[in-house]
Amino acid sequence: MPSNSGSSLNEKYRDFMARRNGPDRLASDVFILSVVLIVISLFLRGTGRSILLAVGLALLVYGYFRMFSSNVAARSGENDAYVKRRSAVLGRISAPFQRASSAGTKAAQQAQHQARQAQRQMRDREHRYFSCPKCGQSIRVPKGAGKIRVTCPHCGEKFEKKA
Repeated sequence: MPSNSGSSLNEKYRDFMARRNGPDRLASDVFILSVVLIVISLFLRGTGRSILLAVGLALLVYGYFRMFSSNVAARSGENDAYVKRRSAVLGRISAPFQRASSAGTKAAQQAQHQARQAQRQMRDREHRYFSCPKCGQSIRVPKGAGKIRVTCPHCGEKFEKKA
């Protein structure tokens, strides 16, 4: 019997939320801001504490209002406008840092590529990977071929390895 009531409760919740807005970017950010304000208010005294706590709780209520709102069209429009403003502000904030770190971007991309390549090589059960002793180029050879003579396609170096 308890399993039926649990499943019917789940169904009721799904039916209830099917006609609701649900969580979106604006609601998520409002929840985060409300928690931050409430936590900060714990460290303050006097009227500052009361004001931050009240604002934090009001934002928490607003976030739940957005999630449970059945006016999905209006909430979607508000969220779209918020996301546009948010990305514009974040773009202006991060632009100076992107220009300053453009030199490091190439190195970061190369490191990411090498990490992806290492993961791919570890998953590959049918091949062995060797590095050319002259230029460092990664070379893939079939596993189980015994002792083979490998020619680097990049620099032409020839070396023997056991596959």
